[in-house]
Amino acid sequence: MRLFIACNFPHSVQRFLGEQQNRIKTVCTKGRFPKEENLHLTLIFLGEIAEKDLSPIITILDTIETPPVPITFNELGCFKRRDGDIWWVGLLPSPPLLTLQKYLYAKLSQEGFTLDSRPFSPHITLARGVRLSQQIENIIPRETTVVRHISLMQTLHISGQISYRELHGKNLTSPT
Repeated sequence: MRLFIACNFPHSVQRFLGEQQNRIKTVCTKGRFPKEENLHLTLIFLGEIAEKDLSPIITILDTIETPPVPITFNELGCFKRRDGDIWWVGLLPSPPLLTLQKYLYAKLSQEGFTLDSRPFSPHITLARGVRLSQQIENIIPRETTVVRHISLMQTLHISGQISYRELHGKNLTSPT
């Protein structure tokens, strides 16, 4: 199973992110755009994981004791690629989000999972393989939301389409 841990968003935020996708679509000659309902913030990419190895991941998620995390979207940007760019929405720095991601990374590493060693760069991927016909401004209206739930997600390929399924979730709650 191809797995990752993510923050999924309410419909209002997905709509906002979809509007940013549409800005790119209007000036691109090539690109692949995930469905609006699939837009998410990846905290940890786990890759191919055997079903027998799910238990420690779920246990780690269940141990999280973190209040809801506010995040603010603040820019549109891209990672340049030879075969087409990856466009994303970036976030203002969020120490609570970084703390949550570092906690997950440390706990999963201790359990022996092999994780990406690149520094965490929080963003929401809007499109891949993009070629633009004209420049696009990277300024977006600031949008703030609160992450109240994180999910262990499975990537599925159904009839040539990518979709995601939550295998386990954890609500973020303030300590009592």
